[in-house]
Amino acid sequence: MRTLRVFGADYSPQYISQEYFASILSSSHERGPILPKNAKLSSSGKYVTPTSNEIKGSVVKVYQLLGIRNKNVKWWTADVETKDGIVKVAIAPDWLVPEVHVSAGDYVEVEGFQGLYSFVSCEFEDKDSGFVYKSRIKRCK
Repeated sequence: MRTLRVFGADYSPQYISQEYFASILSSSHERGPILPKNAKLSSSGKYVTPTSNEIKGSVVKVYQLLGIRNKNVKWWTADVETKDGIVKVAIAPDWLVPEVHVSAGDYVEVEGFQGLYSFVSCEFEDKDSGFVYKSRIKRCK
């Protein structure tokens, strides 16, 4: 349900009772995003999904992840420690941005949207290094 709501959709049960549907949602299997095995938690033990289209915080680490649909594409990704916990931010594909000048400890401001597996940046600005990336994808315009 959380994923549906992130994308502006909702669901009402049609073939089962509302009570049974509520019991499914409250079960441990259906409580929201699953913490990836290699994800780091914040000091408060939270792995968070942003509730707004802007995050600010310090970079914990920068790395590359394989694309979801195309495994030949690698995405520059940063774990950003916010006041609420760590957010995984997809910065840009490496074919578009061969190198990012972002380091652990840098303070960043990011505007974007919650994707399936990470927060996707529309605009990523590293306040320490001066690195700026502005996406041209349709959803960011």
